[in-house]
Amino acid sequence: MDTFHISEFWMPFSAGLVFIVPLILFGILLERIPKPTEEDILLKNKRQPLNGTERKALVQQFLSRLYALSFCISA
Repeated sequence: MDTFHISEFWMPFSAGLVFIVPLILFGILLERIPKPTEEDILLKNKRQPLNGTERKALVQQFLSRLYALSFCISA
C-alpha cells in the first residue's frame, strides 16, 4: 500500500485486479486443452464416487493424520 500509494478502500480492488489477469489467462488456456483421444480413455481408469461405507473407511484410515495435520497448523 505504501509502495503503490493505494488507500485501504481501494486495496481489495487492486489485489483483485492483479489476480484477475492470470485467472482469465489460465481459464482461456484450460478451454484450449484438447479432448481425450480414444487411446487416452482406454489407458485410464474411470473414477467412481465413493459410497457411504467407502467414505467412512477412507476417513477412518486417515483420521489420525488429519488430526495431526490440523494440530500442527493450529500450533
